[in-house]
Amino acid sequence: MSLVKTILTKIGFDNGSQPAINDTNLNQMQTNIQTAISTLETNIENAIVDNLTSIDSKSFLSAKQGKVLNDKIADTGWVNFTLSNGWENLGGNYPPAQYRKIGKQVFLRGLIKNNSSNATALLNLNSSIKPLKTMYSIATESDVVKPVYIETSGSINIGNYTKGNWVNLGNISYFID
Repeated sequence: MSLVKTILTKIGFDNGSQPAINDTNLNQMQTNIQTAISTLETNIENAIVDNLTSIDSKSFLSAKQGKVLNDKIADTGWVNFTLSNGWENLGGNYPPAQYRKIGKQVFLRGLIKNNSSNATALLNLNSSIKPLKTMYSIATESDVVKPVYIETSGSINIGNYTKGNWVNLGNISYFID
């Protein structure tokens, strides 16, 4: 059956014969047309979106899975770090140590301090945000700019940290690819 005949049948023309035209028939035809258009739009959207491939090239994502996956990949939102080795958040009105991954870029923020030692290892990154190559950046330690190294192991190290000083992570940003 041709597309035209299918549409005519769906909107109330049976086998090409016209019913009597009156308000009831016109209202029913309009409802049928809207339903047919909506169904067609949904079918087209599903046909396009269902062809998105997942990481496994042999499987496909549904529209809903694709959106969920895209939302997760696109932006993690701010995620708190677990601090260790004497490091703690500065507190008060300052943000805690956090990261945010948007696409393949990672951003850090927060003010932290270590009152127990002169530890130069600030944080350990989880595997989802480790860089493939050692990255270099800067951080502010109590208003003094210091070099920061983001290692492929996930360790973030600051040069010559002084016990009790705060460290601003807000300048640190890097790509993971």
